[in-house]
Amino acid sequence: MAYVAVAHSMLIAIYHILEEGVEFKDLSADYYNQFNKECKNNAYLIKLKALG
Repeated sequence: MAYVAVAHSMLIAIYHILEEGVEFKDLSADYYNQFNKECKNNAYLIKLKALG
């Protein structure tokens, strides 16, 4: 079932790329680590404070 979900996501992305004529841009392997970094840091600080 997971294969179907991944294939669906890929087809949606491909459709939008072809429909809008956008060139592919590789976001790099570190993209998700850098995305919303400040928010993640705040969440980790809250968890650390909760642990004592």
